[in-house]
Amino acid sequence: MTRLTRNPMKRPDPNRTARRHRLLIAGLVAFLLFDAGLVAIALNENRPTMSPMVEPAETSMPSVSPTPSVEPTPSVEPVETPPAVVPTRILTALNGELAWRATTGACPDTEARPEITTDAGATWTATNATRPTGVVALQSISITGSEVASMIGLTREDCSPAYIRTYVAGDNYEEYPPELPSAWFVNPANRATVHSPEGDFVAPCTVIALAARDDNSAAVLCDDHTVRTTTNAAEAWSEGLAVPGAINLARSSSGYVLAAVGAPGCAGVQVAAVSPDAAAVTPTGCLPTSAAIETITGNLALSEAGGTLWIWAGDELRRSGDGGVTWL
Repeated sequence: MTRLTRNPMKRPDPNRTARRHRLLIAGLVAFLLFDAGLVAIALNENRPTMSPMVEPAETSMPSVSPTPSVEPTPSVEPVETPPAVVPTRILTALNGELAWRATTGACPDTEARPEITTDAGATWTATNATRPTGVVALQSISITGSEVASMIGLTREDCSPAYIRTYVAGDNYEEYPPELPSAWFVNPANRATVHSPEGDFVAPCTVIALAARDDNSAAVLCDDHTVRTTTNAAEAWSEGLAVPGAINLARSSSGYVLAAVGAPGCAGVQVAAVSPDAAAVTPTGCLPTSAAIETITGNLALSEAGGTLWIWAGDELRRSGDGGVTWL
């Protein structure tokens, strides 16, 4: 009898089995991770692109950098410029205390009666230059001392220019014909001519007022409200500097000083400095007055000396030590 031999069963290796399980788990994890990555990519590709959130603008206007605020310029009612007329007032100061003044008019009917003050205009002493000299209708006054003043007027006989002087503060006057040729003046009979120390010259216009600084330098106010200056004794004149409403001018320590009416922002008399070459005019102050423009035009005189500006307008005589900013 044949004997069957039983082959014994072989036992599995536990280490090998554990390694197989670990490989299976690792593969499964890798597959899951790869699959999740594919899903994420697909989702990102199909997701609409979103712009960053922006706060809505308050207005549709583009933003601009802030600029300084500017106050609006107040509107000023236009004032009609008065016609230019020859002033009937004369005023010349020596300093802040002493000055001469006079009214003038037609020849031969207007006597020469200048007045002098030595107390800043508080009181005035009247004098009579016509009685001793026969001169009328004064045209200008210049001062060379506390009691010495020279004046140009017109002779009563033929209304020709004449030169007179007082050495005693107006107590007496005498005529000095030899002094006339070396003086500045405008003959009212012909305002298109200016006489300078060099003789008679054609004026650049019809002259309303004349202000002389020295033998060579002077300024004129024209009937068209322009100012012109000369530095060669009236042989040639500067271009006209327009000053609307200008009514009179005088010499000053720095050039010339001018008075005007109807200027915007000045309810009264506008004071302005004019450069010696009439290249610039600079407002320096305003003398307030309630008087109508037509009553001031032709009735205003001004003078500057020793740092004091004098203005005689209508019934008022005022002084300023700061170019018209403040008044006494």
